[in-house]
Amino acid sequence: MNRIGFGLLCIMLVTASSNVMLQTADHSAFSEVFKTYSKQSEFGGRLFGELLVMVQKGETLQSLNDHVEELRKHLSDDESEDEKYFNEKQQEMEASFSGLATEVEELRVSVEQAASKIQVLNKQQTIIDGLFANDQQAYQKRVGDQNAILDVIGQLRRTQFD
Repeated sequence: MNRIGFGLLCIMLVTASSNVMLQTADHSAFSEVFKTYSKQSEFGGRLFGELLVMVQKGETLQSLNDHVEELRKHLSDDESEDEKYFNEKQQEMEASFSGLATEVEELRVSVEQAASKIQVLNKQQTIIDGLFANDQQAYQKRVGDQNAILDVIGQLRRTQFD
C-alpha cells in the first residue's frame, strides 16, 4: 500500500511539474525576477528582452526553458569554437617564437663567425704592417748605403783629380 501511495505521489508530482511547465509565464513575476539580472550585462539585457517578448506573446514556461537551453547550447558551442581558435593562435605564436629563437641563434653564430674572421684579418693586417715596416726600413737602409757608396765614390774621384 505504501508503494502504491508513493507511486501515485510521484505520478502526481511529475504531472504537476508538467502542468507547471505548460502554464504561461506571469509577466509581473518574470519582470521582477529578471529586472536585476538584465542590468548586469549587455547579454543579460538582450536575453531579458527576448524572454520578455516571449512572455508577452503568452509562451509557456516550457518554451521559455527550451529557448534558454538553446541559448546555453549556442554559448557552449561558441565557447568551444573560441577555445579552439585561441588554441590554434597560441600554437601559431609558439611556432613563430620557436622560429624566431632559431633565427636569433643563427644570427648569434653568424656574429661569432664574423668576429672571428675580423680577428684573423686584424692579425694578418698587423703582420702585413710589420712586414711593410721592415721592408721600408730595409729599403731606407739600402738607399742610405747606396748614398754612402756614391759619396765615397765621389770623394775618391775628387781625390784622384786633386
